[in-house]
Amino acid sequence: MKYKADTSELYTDNDLFVKKIQCEISVNWETMLPGKNDMERICTHCNKSVLNTEFLSDDEVVFLMKKRPETCIKTNAKRI
Repeated sequence: MKYKADTSELYTDNDLFVKKIQCEISVNWETMLPGKNDMERICTHCNKSVLNTEFLSDDEVVFLMKKRPETCIKTNAKRI
């Protein structure tokens, strides 16, 4: 994954657009409430689901964002 800081956009390594990151709040993963599974937490600030994409492939992230575009994500994307 690649993150364009100047536009707040997330892309796959093959330059496919995934999501525009709209939240400007940095919330620690460990302080979030438990979610539906180990890969998901609930933000203590806005109560939205946050998906940890660290162990997902780019294709899996794209699929999940198409299915649930409102979901926030935690990513270790490279800044470009």
